[in-house]
Amino acid sequence: MFLINSDIDLEPIHHGGTGSYSENPEQPPQWPEKFGSGTLNTPGIAGLNAALTLYEARRHENVSRETILS
Repeated sequence: MFLINSDIDLEPIHHGGTGSYSENPEQPPQWPEKFGSGTLNTPGIAGLNAALTLYEARRHENVSRETILS
């Protein structure tokens, strides 16, 4: 998540390879594409989702187990 006052105009620090405007060497002017150079880490996002889903499913089991162990 990226929060900033709309009156502030930030410039991207990385340029090119947005995927949505690949033919243009400049970053697109609109948000969030303006700050999204490179390829989206889809496997990383899917892995994080799977890890959080597993954690949520086993959270109560782990708390009980940790309580017994301590």
